[in-house]
Amino acid sequence: MSQTKSPMYQQAMSLAEAGQHEQALRLIRTYLQTNPNDSEALNDAGTILFCMNRGQEAIKMLEKARGCAEGDILGQILWNLCETYLQEGYPAEAAALFDAMEQHGVLNVDVLNRAANVFLNREALGGAMECLLRSLRQAPEQEILHPMFEIIRSKRPVVTVAADTDGPAVRQIYDYMNLRFRTQLTVADPRQLTQTSESLCIIVGAGQMLRQLSMNKPAGKTIAILSAQDVYNPVLKSICWNTIDQVLVCGTIEQADMLTEQIPDIHKKTHVQMTDEPLDIQDWTFTQRGRGKRIAAAGPFNACNNPMFLIQCMQKLNYLDRDYRLYLAGEFQDKAIERYCRNAVSRMNLEGVVFFDGPVSNLQSWLRDKQYFVHGSISPAGIHHVWAAMACGVKPVVHGFAGAEEWMDSRYVFMIAEEFCAVIQNGEYQPGQYRQWIEARYSQGNFYKTLNTTLSKLERQIQLSRATSHPAESSHTPAAAAPAMPAAPVAPRPYTQAPAMPMQPPMMPAQPQQTWTPPAAPVMPAAPQSLVPEKPETPQTDRRSISEIAENALKASLRLRDMLNEAQEQSKTPQENFSVPFVR
Repeated sequence: MSQTKSPMYQQAMSLAEAGQHEQALRLIRTYLQTNPNDSEALNDAGTILFCMNRGQEAIKMLEKARGCAEGDILGQILWNLCETYLQEGYPAEAAALFDAMEQHGVLNVDVLNRAANVFLNREALGGAMECLLRSLRQAPEQEILHPMFEIIRSKRPVVTVAADTDGPAVRQIYDYMNLRFRTQLTVADPRQLTQTSESLCIIVGAGQMLRQLSMNKPAGKTIAILSAQDVYNPVLKSICWNTIDQVLVCGTIEQADMLTEQIPDIHKKTHVQMTDEPLDIQDWTFTQRGRGKRIAAAGPFNACNNPMFLIQCMQKLNYLDRDYRLYLAGEFQDKAIERYCRNAVSRMNLEGVVFFDGPVSNLQSWLRDKQYFVHGSISPAGIHHVWAAMACGVKPVVHGFAGAEEWMDSRYVFMIAEEFCAVIQNGEYQPGQYRQWIEARYSQGNFYKTLNTTLSKLERQIQLSRATSHPAESSHTPAAAAPAMPAAPVAPRPYTQAPAMPMQPPMMPAQPQQTWTPPAAPVMPAAPQSLVPEKPETPQTDRRSISEIAENALKASLRLRDMLNEAQEQSKTPQENFSVPFVR
């Protein structure tokens, strides 16, 4: 693309490749005055500023380039922007690029491990843990990461996951937390909810556990996670919300409105944030399947889940086609409803058409021979089962509860039995499309991303409180485990150069050499203020040698090894000595 640009631009590139960055920058800025949205030129300008150790200006230039870019050049810009964020000490901004970098094939374990190191330098243990976990997923052979996880977990608050009843959602949240913190699970026993000022408690669901905790004014930090169904629970009115630090509501505008209707002043008492249901798409394996006549539904079955209506719908479908079958998985929470449903099946001659499978231990295995998943609830309760089925390639059929179109494509929503039959019998059957729809929905906002952001904020508050209350114990913080590292700039590693790392992204093609006499350099306006705090300007320095890079990496290694030794002394358990993954 660059070979079609003006001679001025070509001359700027030639000067940059020759190391004459000041002259190159003047020319490329002159070019940008008449081509302000040229993403490739903006990227090159940002790269030049990066090489001149003018990171703040480089960030602004590369952020603008990202906003203008399309196609392959975007991957190059993301790489450069990530490197600049890391050099300037902004790992959170770098981590926000990782999903896009992965889509463009420029995210690797070296970037992830270096980002983790920058997080550790800032005592942001949560960010470091997420980078290392992602690194391990990319390269599972990194055995060295496992002791690093234990070190970081030992430095983080103790977490209690509590709920009134055990269930898949509670276990999923517990498993997720246990990878990142020292975690305990408490079910239906408020007496075990004793907290210290340096602990975190996550209450899943609206019930007596949440009520008891809020009444006892917890000493630590508390997060309440409410499902879409929980916002209808009258117990919410008896919660002391001013003792809850954060409320995550899984739902849409409908649930937000219902929560405010129940507790009009809740936003004055605590911080409320909307998010998705806790579902990890990667846990569900897609299976290509053809159109069939086996319909699934999952409980627990109660008045809200409305299995009575599903049986009415099946009676209509059976009248049109006697080969369709409905399978109900789950318990009946109300014996009267169970008795009604079994009697209705008998009275409507649906024996051999409707089957009560009871609780199933593995929903994914149970769905293997099903082609449809029906959600007959009068609310979003249980909608995560529909999304899991879609991830497996099963066609959704969803009753039109209030706000259903915010949760599901309207093509799969029905209101009456006749529409139920139409969705089942008519239309295309495209398993891949169901998987893509749910992946697209969860790529926009994930429950665990929201939870991580909340945890990082509360963890930081605990760290600050600890530092204020126990200044003499500051030597136990991760940053004090080794002498402070010098604030030397990282060696510039722009995308246009071969970075000194084991795994390299693709290189940009070399620019053709052309001779051109530049005009006088124009007077440039001052660089705009960065969105991140400005650092004092430092003198320009030459690129560090390989020995200098190795020296700083060694200091990081020694610092983290001291952390391991400290953890060994505290636990009195002998462990092997490990190097760290950040040595390059």
